Amino acid sequence: MKKYLLVIISLLFLLSISNAQNKKKCNKIFKKHISINYIENSSQEFYDDIQIFLRCNFDSIDSQIIMGPKGDASLIAMSIVSLEKNTKKDFTYRDLYEFIVELKKSEEYRTIRKVVTAKDILFKKEAFLKNWDIDKNLLKQMNFNDTQIVEIYEIVKNNENKKYSEIFQIYSNNIKEEERKNTIEKTNELLKKKQENPELEKFIGNMLVYADYDIGLQKAKEVNKYILVYFNGYGCVNAREMESEILLNPEIQKYINDSLVFINLFVDERTKLNEDEKYFSDVLDKEVKTIGDKRFEIEVKYYKCNFQPFFVLLDSDGKEITRIAYTLNIKKFEAFLKKNKAQ
Repeated sequence: MKKYLLVIISLLFLLSISNAQNKKKCNKIFKKHISINYIENSSQEFYDDIQIFLRCNFDSIDSQIIMGPKGDASLIAMSIVSLEKNTKKDFTYRDLYEFIVELKKSEEYRTIRKVVTAKDILFKKEAFLKNWDIDKNLLKQMNFNDTQIVEIYEIVKNNENKKYSEIFQIYSNNIKEEERKNTIEKTNELLKKKQENPELEKFIGNMLVYADYDIGLQKAKEVNKYILVYFNGYGCVNAREMESEILLNPEIQKYINDSLVFINLFVDERTKLNEDEKYFSDVLDKEVKTIGDKRFEIEVKYYKCNFQPFFVLLDSDGKEITRIAYTLNIKKFEAFLKKNKAQ
């Protein structure tokens, strides 16, 4: 009996030492200074510190959210950027802790926590149709829509006894395969259009454009479609931003591809014109020597505009319907695209 009592006392002693050491580590990490520069220059040390920081202050669900889906501590980085932006003082892990505690009070964080909690419960389970009603509710908590849930159900039906981590791997592979097929299909469509219209050029995403103003107007008349003219610039930062935020949107791209003839004109294109193509422009008050000069003259002469990005919507006869300049408001841009003479 004494022997067992000594073992228990020894274990309790070791546990108390361990707790004291952990508490010491937690107190030490709270005092440590942190910055974006520190993260960039001491990535391994930062990662080790974060593990201690999370163990000391947060449960497993919070830790997953804070580390982010890729495990790159994305929420930590975001929090540090915000702290650096909004405070002049040199801050520590304690300041970071207080910032995250405030963040946890937000509705968005609570929603994310529900999703991660449901995922954790589901991933520990094996898939059985008899449990589908319960599992379906967990999927809904993870924000899967009805179509996605039906797709997962079909996978479960053919893969009972497998863990949900495996079910989701199958689901992910199916999505990737579908995306691959869609990419091939879109590529083939572009190739077909390019073969039918050699004047077309590949633009961003899955878009084909005419780079010649007159050819674009002619094609629009042939197919009886409205025309979108985009006065662009290689060196235009705002143009790149609009392309990224708006023109790469799948719905915007689909509408332009299906409903409009798209003419894209880089006004700073430096390709020189042949000698017999050069001329003096009264509008620009200079000699037109490059393709870019010629395109810029079109913008100034016909639309009285000299900046980029600049979009003009024309009818099939080349008459202006409406115009729009730089915007990141996708609804505003969509309304511009769909405007017609009757509106």
